Amino acid sequence: MEKYIELLIPFAIGLFMIFMSDSLIKTTTPEYENKKKKIKRLGYGLLGVTLLLAVAKYYSPGS
Repeated sequence: MEKYIELLIPFAIGLFMIFMSDSLIKTTTPEYENKKKKIKRLGYGLLGVTLLLAVAKYYSPGS
């Protein structure tokens, strides 16, 4: 379990980006929805990469 500790930070940042995308933007311009969607997409991408790294670390021969 201790080898996955370093993956908690990007995982937490990804979750924060997904669930707090409304409050990360301080503008009420017409581009608000596009910016919100972009932040959510980046959060999902970060979660995907983090989970992929966790799976790769689990199946690495050195474990």
